[in-house]
Order: sequence, then C-alpha cells, then structure tokens
Amino acid sequence: MNKRSIVASRYVPKRALWNKYILSYSLDGNVSDKNQTSFLAVKKALFDAFHDWEMNSCFDFIDVTPSQKSDIKILFTNDKINHKDCNRKFRGTAAHAFYRYHKKFPAHIHINNEIFWMESKKPSGSISLKTVLLHEIGHVLGLYHSDDQKSVMLVLEKQLMLFGYLSILVILFKCENVGEFKVDDSEWKCTDMDTAKLEFKVSDKFKSEIEIFYQYDICNKCDLIGLKRINPSINEESSVIIDSYYGYVFNVSSISNKISICQNLKYKNFGECGVYSLEINDINDCSIKRLQNPKRPNVWLLLGVLIIACFVLICNLIEKKEKKLREFLIRIVRSSRVKNLEDINVNELEEVIVPEQVKVKNRLHSLDTFRGISLFLMIFVNYGSGGYKFLQHVPWHGITLADFVFPWFLWIMGFSIPLSTNSLLKKYPTKRLKIFKKILIRTLKMFFIGIMLNSRFGVMLENLRIFGVLQRIAICYFVVATLELFLYKDIKIDDSKKGWKLFLSDVIWSKFHFIFVILIAITWILLSYLITVPGCPKGYMGPGGLDQGGVYYNCTGGIAGYFDKIIFGKSHLYQRPTVQKIYKTTEPFDPEGFFGIFNSVVLTYLGVHAGRITIFYKNQKTQIILWCLWGVLCFILYSALTQFDMTNGWIPVNKNLWTLTYSLITGCSSYLIFAFLFVIIDVKPYWSGNPFIYLGMNSILFYVCHSVFATTFPCQWIVSNKHLPKLLMNIWGAFFWTLMSIYFYKKKWFFNL
Repeated sequence: MNKRSIVASRYVPKRALWNKYILSYSLDGNVSDKNQTSFLAVKKALFDAFHDWEMNSCFDFIDVTPSQKSDIKILFTNDKINHKDCNRKFRGTAAHAFYRYHKKFPAHIHINNEIFWMESKKPSGSISLKTVLLHEIGHVLGLYHSDDQKSVMLVLEKQLMLFGYLSILVILFKCENVGEFKVDDSEWKCTDMDTAKLEFKVSDKFKSEIEIFYQYDICNKCDLIGLKRINPSINEESSVIIDSYYGYVFNVSSISNKISICQNLKYKNFGECGVYSLEINDINDCSIKRLQNPKRPNVWLLLGVLIIACFVLICNLIEKKEKKLREFLIRIVRSSRVKNLEDINVNELEEVIVPEQVKVKNRLHSLDTFRGISLFLMIFVNYGSGGYKFLQHVPWHGITLADFVFPWFLWIMGFSIPLSTNSLLKKYPTKRLKIFKKILIRTLKMFFIGIMLNSRFGVMLENLRIFGVLQRIAICYFVVATLELFLYKDIKIDDSKKGWKLFLSDVIWSKFHFIFVILIAITWILLSYLITVPGCPKGYMGPGGLDQGGVYYNCTGGIAGYFDKIIFGKSHLYQRPTVQKIYKTTEPFDPEGFFGIFNSVVLTYLGVHAGRITIFYKNQKTQIILWCLWGVLCFILYSALTQFDMTNGWIPVNKNLWTLTYSLITGCSSYLIFAFLFVIIDVKPYWSGNPFIYLGMNSILFYVCHSVFATTFPCQWIVSNKHLPKLLMNIWGAFFWTLMSIYFYKKKWFFNL
C-alpha cells in the first residue's frame, strides 16, 4: 500500500495498525521554530501528550533516543525539507501524521517549524504544541477525524479555533475499536482493572476558566501535570478516567487571573471502578467525594492463596497414595509363591514394586524447596501477578514481594557454592585450575543464555541489551566461586573450643573472605556518595525525571546509571525501567547493570556463609540458631543504615540500584525463611517440599522455559483485563511449569550447566 497522509485520508475502520501494546517514540533532529521553543519544553509537551494517551488507552509509550529504533518518529520540519519515507507539504497546516504502512517502517508525526509553538498558554499568534500532539498521536494510533467538538480528534483547525489551548484526555478502552472517542462519558462502564472515574463539579461562583493539575503522591517533589481545563460558563459534566491504584495530589487554579484556588489536595482512597467527584466550591474549599462505591479486587487474592494451597495439598496426597500403593504391591509380590521363576519379567517387576525415585546427590531438600518456591513466585510475578501492582516491582525506593525473589536466588546459589567447593577439593586437592576452568565455562554458558533471552523478541545488535537476570547470577557466581576456590583451606573442627570461639570458628576460618566482601561494600558506598556525576549532585540516588522538580532530569540512578551509559552505551541498557511511568524519565536504566554487582556479591556471600555453617557445625540445632542470628544481624545493620525509613534513610532500599540495605533486608529474609524450611522439611519432616522441590531441582531449565514460552498456549493466553481472570491465568502459568518439573523428575531429566 502506498504511503498517504492522514490529513488527506481516513483510516479504514478496524484496520490492525499495531500488533503490540508497548510503542516507542523518538524526537528526531533539532527542535527549531519561530518562537525558539526550548528542547525541555518540547520534551515536556511530548511527555504530557503521550502520558494522556497512556492513562486512557491500553498502550504504553517509551521515549527512546533518535539513534534507536522507534515505532513513532516526531520531527520538526518545513516545506523546504524533503523526507524520503514520508513527504507532504504543510501548506499552512500545523502538522501531519503518517501511519505505519509496513512493520519495518515507523509512523511519523511532522511538526511545522514555521509556526510559533507554545507548550501551554496561548498568546497571540501561537499554538499549543500539546494540543497538536494529542491530535496527531491519535491518528498514528488509528483514529478518524471527528466532528464532535468534545473529541480530541476534532479537525485540528476547528479545535484550535474553538478551544485555543486544549489539554484534554481521550477515553479509549479497547485497542481494536477505531472510531471517535469523547472526552467525557456520562455512561461510563468500568471495563478495565485499576481504573476509576473522577468527575469535576465547579461552583457557579467561578466565571473564568480554571485548570486542574495532578501528580502521583509517590512522586517525590515532582511538578504537577495539567489534567483538565474547565469552563464554568459552559454547563456540562466533565470527567476523566484515572489509575485507581495510586494516590494523587491535586492543585486547582484560575487561568485568567492566575489565582490559586486549592493547593495540595491529597486523596489516596481511589478504588477500582469507583466514581468520585472533585468539588470546587470556593477558594481553599475543595474536596473529593465518593459517588459510587468501588469494587474490592483484593479479595480475589484470598482465592488465589486457597487455590495454591489446594494444589500443594493435592500433590502431597498423591505422593502419599503412591507410596502406599507401592508398599502394597511389594507385600503382594513377596507373599505370593511363584512356581515358575522363568515366567517372571524382572524389569516389569521392578517397575511395579520399586519406588520411582531419582538417584541424586545427598542434598538439602529444604534448599531445593526454597529455590522452587522462589522460581514459582518469579513465574507468577513475571506473568503479571494478576495485575496487582503491589505484587510487582516497586517504581524506585521501597520493596515489594516481587523484589525479594531474585535476591533469594542469589542467596541460594551462594549457599550451594561452599558445599560443592568443599566436595571437589576433597577429591581433587591439587586441581584448582581445572576446577576454575569449570567455573569459568559455567559462567560463560549462563551469561550467554541470558543474552539469548534478551533477544527472544527480535533485536538489532546495536540495541541488544547486555545485562539481565542470568547475567547477574553468572557474574556473582564467578566472583564468589573463584573467591572460595583460591582462599579455601582444609577445615579442621576443634571440638576443644568452647563459648564464643566455638560459635565463631567459621567466621575466623573465613576472615579473609569477609575482608574481601566488606571491602566490596565499602567500595560501593564510596563510589555512590563521593563521586560527582555531570549535571547531578554528589551522592544522588534518585530516579531523575520529574524528581525534585525536574532539576536532575537526566540523572536517573546517579552514578549507577552514569557508569552503565559510559561503559556500554544507552542503546545496550534496559529501555523501560519501572520508574518511567511515575517520573516520566527519558534515560534508559538497567536494574541488572554493572554497578549493582557490588552488593549482589555481598548478598551471594551471605548465602555462602549460610552454607559454610552446615560444614562447620553438624548439630542441627546449632545450625538453626546461627542462621537465625545472622538473619537478626542483617536486620540490625539494615535498620541502622536506613534509620527505619526505606526511602529517606542514609542508604535507601532500592532494587533498581541494588543498594546495600536491599541486600541486607533480602539476606535477612533468606536466612529466616530457610531456617524455617529446614526445620519442617529436613529436621522434622512434616513436609517433603512437594511440589516446589521438583521445580528447584531444575531451576535454570524452567526459568529459561517460562521466559521463552511466556506468550504461548498452554502457558498463557489472552484474557479480559480484570484482576480475577488475570490472577487465575498467572497462577495457572506457575502451575504449568511446576507440573512439567514433576514430569521431568519422573523421567529423570535434569539440566545442569
């Protein structure tokens, strides 16, 4: 199909323009117009326009650099410049939009740089850039022009004439629908999770136009963003659809006389599918009232927990029934008298009476179970965790359930290292270089598999992300396993020692290991707080973007982000960090970047020491006590460094930066959880670890599989955008790989690097 401008033609209804929900955009070339609009002002207009669409559509948008491949390209240009891909003269119009005519070519938005553009207010002779962007973005997403004066897709010339500066939201619930969408919808039906309707009621005391601004309450000292303009002289209802998960801060001001009507109006109690009213009665008299009670989607989590508990119970009942059946068959065979022994098929007899067990090394069942539980939760979270945001990764500072899972893996891996090293060096005491070669090869295998997973959706080499989960695990394994190998010495347990010397014998033996790890932690602290990043304050660990009023816009991650960009380049980092939605950041940031390796090694070594305890102390009670003591010690250090405040303490808790306090609190939880599992599985076998133990025995294999087949049937399929169907689907995804792990165990199929 030939390229055609949207100005000259209309889309065919229900044309499938996009086959994905996450679209990237880039501002290409120089920003130049007759008003000399600043680059930051243009970027802010872009952020606001794309954010409005993101808030009210199923699309998410990523801001990428011009050098990177993008789905939508925005250019400031004029009639004197010819463009090979999309070329059409403006002839006095403000902008053109070109839809994506082929999957290899991006959509284009061309902005006329011969016009006086303004970001917000509209003096004589200027046009609001955000107004035009809202309209043109609608076109590249697949919308018609509209004749409705309330629609953002109103023909642009009429829109500018009627409304001047327009900052309105469009309501778009179903991506497959292509048509006209109104700003206000009095017959709103809640069809998506985490959405609520906010209506606006303005007293007739106000005669001039007023503007409402908003910001998420978790956005630290962020500037507020324009949400809605209301003209009280026009007697009509006005509303927007908002994300009900977050709390908000609202400001209301008069446009004509620039008077602040209400400031810092905070509200945290929005609920899913609830209807609320922001009532503006007088100066300093604003309130938010609930008009319609919201739904309570969190109750479905109880159902999810019950389903998982039933699944575990059924697996254990089947296991017990199998054992009883096998014992019964053995008794029958032993009691029967076989006259003709030659008629017996020995192989068939063994298959009947011998329990189907896999001969594996003597290993801690509690450790395999802990690893399996971690992987089960990781699959559930990666598949969407039922759409519950509080179960997903935190945007920046703080911690959620999802933020514990990856550190547990590192701690468990560390636990296994001294056990395997001790075993290998007892067998081959003079072959350390050969063992080191094995460590190196395993590291390279794991790192390479991680890079393969990063490219599973197709990628250009210049944009290939280098780091990831497996890459971080590989590097931590290499550092800690090498440390253990070359600092290892024969372990001689002196039973004559008493008191504190007995309980610190493992620490004394590994004093050089601890010195090395402590130096790593100190190095991270010194680099983080003493090095100044260009354009950022010393010791800055914030998210950048709108944080602190946007003063440090490009400082996402401080030294950690800067270090990764200098070494690897922006295009090889993670392009959609968790902080992007809240803080409107534009800089890529990799949560598994190089700088986070420091404290990841610290956490891994905490696991190493937990494993070493099992070598030094054979008494199970002593082992449990020491694990609990180390867990308490980690918590004390964490409390001291955070000052009991995860966000504003000396060292905040941050998974993206992988701060020292993050390693300490996750290390604390690892010690205590493992101690509990050790008691109920290995000491007093109340539980066999079934079914999670099987997942833990093949963890690398099923981590890779759950990633590769994440969007394929029967692992996952598309369901309605509600918490209950998504929760059931994501739980099923975790169940599926657990059942596969049981099947692999029965078949004696194990994958090791």
